[in-house]
Amino acid sequence: MKTQLINFSKLFFAFLLINSSLFAQDETDFGSWNSIGVDYTIKKKLKLNLEYNMRFKENAKVLEERFTEIGAEYKIYKKFELGGSVRFIDENDTQGNRQGIRKHFRYQFDLSYKYKFNKLSINHRFRYQNKNEVAVSELEGDIPNANIRFRTGVDYNFKKWPLDPEFDAEIFRRVSKDEKNQFTKYRLTFGTKYKWKNFGEFGINYRYERSLIDGNLPMNLDVIELRYRYSIN
Repeated sequence: MKTQLINFSKLFFAFLLINSSLFAQDETDFGSWNSIGVDYTIKKKLKLNLEYNMRFKENAKVLEERFTEIGAEYKIYKKFELGGSVRFIDENDTQGNRQGIRKHFRYQFDLSYKYKFNKLSINHRFRYQNKNEVAVSELEGDIPNANIRFRTGVDYNFKKWPLDPEFDAEIFRRVSKDEKNQFTKYRLTFGTKYKWKNFGEFGINYRYERSLIDGNLPMNLDVIELRYRYSIN
């Protein structure tokens, strides 16, 4: 186990080194994402969840957005799961003529597939999401922001080791009637979590996000994410 942990650590830091050297010439920002949530299992196959998030940009000094998300997950067949949620967003616009907090609403639907191979857990998630600014029509400049996303994640269960490593990769594709449909960005996430008996689950991630659209700034985003979640069974 110790050898495997050392090898994982080497791969993790090698990725950070390669990432910083490849994209050092592009504009990069550092962000901080923080969330607290609760899950409530109603039945064996149905779970409700509530989550509050705060995200910071510009070297984690400026609020980017804060939002509350309400959702549900339902296991439809063996390893398949359906999910849906709504998100109420306060987005801090720091550019353009209309700066300040602007309210948005987002809804999303998920289809997930999870399975295990020995001590390795693998999960795939397909998501459709749609976001609009509240009380602003298309004639007033609100263009619906619709995306489809595909994410694949893996985590490995080390024997007698509470901080199992996790990795996932995700790609985003814009869906629009008027604009060109295209891949817009991808994310790579390394992290771990710790379950504290009777107190909840704590998690920490390093996330790298790369824009695929020319002219988008920042092109690169480095994020440290802190998470806490409590489950009611």
